[in-house]
Amino acid sequence: MNSSRGTSEMLEATQRLALTLDAAQLGTWDWDMMTNAVIWSPHYFQLFGFTPGTLTPSHERWLASIHPDDRPQAQDALRRALDHRAPYHSIYRVVWPSGETHWIEGRGFFLRDATGLPYRMLGVIMNIDSQRTLEAERERAARLESLGLVAGGIAHDFNNHLASISACVEVVRLDARLGPESAAQLTEALRVVGQAQALTRQLITFAKGGTLRKASIDLHDLITDTVGFALRGSPIQVEFELAADLAPVEADPSQIQQVISSLVVNARQALAGPGRVRVRAAHRRLETVDPVAGLGPGKFVEVTIEDDGPGIAPEHRNKLFTPYFTTKAGGTGLGLATAHSIVRRHGGSIVYQPVQPHGTRFSILLRASEPAAAEEAPRPSEARPARQRLLLMDDNQSLLTSLVRLLKARGYDVEATASGEECERRYLAARDAGQGFEAVVLDLTVPGGRGGVETFAALRQIDPDLTGIAMSGYAEVESNQALERQGFAGVLAKPFKCEDLTGLLERVRRA
Repeated sequence: MNSSRGTSEMLEATQRLALTLDAAQLGTWDWDMMTNAVIWSPHYFQLFGFTPGTLTPSHERWLASIHPDDRPQAQDALRRALDHRAPYHSIYRVVWPSGETHWIEGRGFFLRDATGLPYRMLGVIMNIDSQRTLEAERERAARLESLGLVAGGIAHDFNNHLASISACVEVVRLDARLGPESAAQLTEALRVVGQAQALTRQLITFAKGGTLRKASIDLHDLITDTVGFALRGSPIQVEFELAADLAPVEADPSQIQQVISSLVVNARQALAGPGRVRVRAAHRRLETVDPVAGLGPGKFVEVTIEDDGPGIAPEHRNKLFTPYFTTKAGGTGLGLATAHSIVRRHGGSIVYQPVQPHGTRFSILLRASEPAAAEEAPRPSEARPARQRLLLMDDNQSLLTSLVRLLKARGYDVEATASGEECERRYLAARDAGQGFEAVVLDLTVPGGRGGVETFAALRQIDPDLTGIAMSGYAEVESNQALERQGFAGVLAKPFKCEDLTGLLERVRRA
């Protein structure tokens, strides 16, 4: 009876162990080192890509299934455990007969005889694909965070240079002797500066996600300029079908530009030579919720970008917007994922559609907005207040020199300083002399010195009613709300036109 009960209890314990291993999706092995016979559990076979019982397990079979790059370290782990009488632990990739690669973590131990010689090894293995993917994503996220910091610094310096160029061009435009052709070239230079500024914002958006800077925008010019820029120098023909009466959309122009550019660049890479890209934009009204786009009802602007390239393989279509998924050698897998994120943050949708017999089509839906009511233009007597005194602070001497000339040409009385400390001294001296300033325009970041926020706080201790305008070379400055809480009446991102500054000053004065 006792023997029978003991056998039954052992059988139950074995069954419970088997259930536990199966639930945990663990494979087990048993290696008899005296006979070299190996036993694999059914799940072990499956973790190595084999059907249970279809082959004879062996140490050689285990080693042959390991990825060639990982075999040396897998063997070293086994040798260290054997030599140092330590538990065995190893992480390696296995290559299935189908060619798929999977990550495996193995743990085990040796049984030794009375003399210390190993005669048997037992162990378990488990699939750790999800863990490795998560670790890889964390590493990528850390790299992107570092890239974001670097990108922010580059954008700051680059935008400061652009601001100097823009201001210098505007100074040259004041020359009454300029002919029409020269004036047109300077206008084009300012347009290119604007495009360069958009590129810095795209860099930040790629690396950090970016902050939406929404405005009512006309997609017609944005689409034609962006597509033309993305396809410049390629043999690809472009067909535009853009509705003449496109409604404006409330969106961040630089980020929508990034979306369109990404899709067009994808089309260019897919064609890899001569081909055709069709770009359409038209109104679309949804009466009910569109199950594909997940939007509606309402009036939308639909932008479609289509190419006649080889198309996208069916097995890849459901992964197109997945971060880090790419079929391109050296690709990051972030282009479409970033585009999808941007469009969704705008309350829109982006969907893929195959084109027959071959080709690719992406459709973007953005909610249409009503045209903004035209602001009443200030009366001439109000547009140029007589000798309004301004105090500027920026460490960029080239920008300061140009801004002073531009503002003086518009009727302002302007003084310039290069640091927060100098700005405060100049403000106090002017106040004591009875020639105070109505407003200050301060750069937020001064390397090695006191920036705009600290300087304005000090000035507001002197004059709580002082008007302050912030400016910054960072593509992603603090939100207007955050700066308003610190007393600023507005913020300008470099590069900006002088009329942007004077327009903001005038709106603040009139308010």
